[in-house]
Amino acid sequence: MGSRKELIRIISTIIKANINVAVSIQIREESYYINNKSYLLKVEDYIHVQKLCKKAGIKLGFAIGEINDLEYFKKNKINPSFIKVLSIATKNISFVKKVTRKFSCPIFYSTGHSSIKYISKYLLPIMKNTDYLIHTSFSKEVIKQNINKLILMKSIYTNISYGLHCHKTTPIFKAIDGGAKNIFVYVGNKDLNLKDKLHAIDTREIKDFYKMCSDYF
Repeated sequence: MGSRKELIRIISTIIKANINVAVSIQIREESYYINNKSYLLKVEDYIHVQKLCKKAGIKLGFAIGEINDLEYFKKNKINPSFIKVLSIATKNISFVKKVTRKFSCPIFYSTGHSSIKYISKYLLPIMKNTDYLIHTSFSKEVIKQNINKLILMKSIYTNISYGLHCHKTTPIFKAIDGGAKNIFVYVGNKDLNLKDKLHAIDTREIKDFYKMCSDYF
């Protein structure tokens, strides 16, 4: 987050590797940037990246917190290929309903600590058939990835994805075995002081990592 230069470098690496992946950029709720101003990109940066992705045929999405201005995208002519709702925002069903009304593109709901009961009662009734649930465990430990919850989610809804927050990549394959159709990972230059460095995939490893996952699918 926060570096146009690094974001462009990541996209350039993806283009050079010629791999079939999508890119998501995180935009947190406004209060987050009060003490993290350096993490916020400018609208011009998003528009520039959108042009790069469109030219390369890469889907560009945005992972959003409880942002106040959902019109931000439309009024700045930013057209997301998909929206990811961060787990901190998924817990606010009022916000989730606003998102579903605002965006016609596929929406990925990160469930985080949300219970199966909450998912069944509040999320499933308002989801389109192009939407997805994302199972994520915020533990860095392999043993605590709770893939059984992903399998349970799969039993109540077809479209399931997995978000990696573990320091090892092995849970990805268990998630695929459990029915995950998409994998979300953090990517960046691990020589830098990345906020999600421990569980991020280094840009230099993108092509090999992609091949390892696609071969398993």
